[in-house]
Amino acid sequence: MFDHSRICPKCNSTELGEGVFSGHATLMPKGKIFSMGSSVIATVCTRCGYIVELKAKDPAKFIPQKKNRL
Repeated sequence: MFDHSRICPKCNSTELGEGVFSGHATLMPKGKIFSMGSSVIATVCTRCGYIVELKAKDPAKFIPQKKNRL
């Protein structure tokens, strides 16, 4: 959920929006070769363009796999 009460640390604006990287800009989990990864959501200041936050849309894809022990 988007928190509209946040403030840009560069220009102190409270006008923030969200965007998603397009194309092949997915975040891939380290060590998971066959994972499709996750989209990256950016929170952007609409006044100065500063990227306030980056976050994975599907964070569960980054849970480490348990190694099988024999």
